Amino acid sequence: MEILYAWEYDDLEHPRPAEVARLEAFCNTVDRHTFGQHGGKPAGRRELLATPARLRDWLAAQQLLDDPGTVADAGDLDRAIALRNGLRAWLGARQGLDHDRAALGRARELLGRLRLQVGLDREAAALAPAGGDAVTAALERLAADLATAAATGALARLKICGAPDCQFVYYDRSRSRTSRWCSTEVCGNRMKTRRYRGRRQG
Repeated sequence: MEILYAWEYDDLEHPRPAEVARLEAFCNTVDRHTFGQHGGKPAGRRELLATPARLRDWLAAQQLLDDPGTVADAGDLDRAIALRNGLRAWLGARQGLDHDRAALGRARELLGRLRLQVGLDREAAALAPAGGDAVTAALERLAADLATAAATGALARLKICGAPDCQFVYYDRSRSRTSRWCSTEVCGNRMKTRRYRGRRQG
């Protein structure tokens, strides 16, 4: 039987809003899978934002850069990774999981320095970057996604997998919003089996 992970399909009943899809993709630019065949993956393949150039390419692919000729630097990379790691820590904290408190604190500090403004177009009002360089504006767009998803309630469905050897960020499409795993068939079954074996050994 082919297993479909939560990130491999779109559910028409609970579609992912665009802003949540960007946040999910951003959080998953680092790979924390260590179970099974994932355990042997080299460190160089686990970090998608390994260099300023790769950060620039990722932001461009997500249509977060106005200027395709933007050049990112080491400071930009440091801020982007700090924001990503902090968002992942925040998801863990919200779910009662172990998380990096220092990373969460740094992300809060960074978000406090980003500036947003309300823009009006012909169809709607929306949060937008308030200025600054191109990479800062891209991070401000991610902050706007965060605020928009929180306002609509869609952010409540963005979660981090409860399996400590997975930690994949996913969109919870369950009706009750109580999913704990990115995939019930994979991570859910693994964790249940692990707990069962622990009880047997105990």
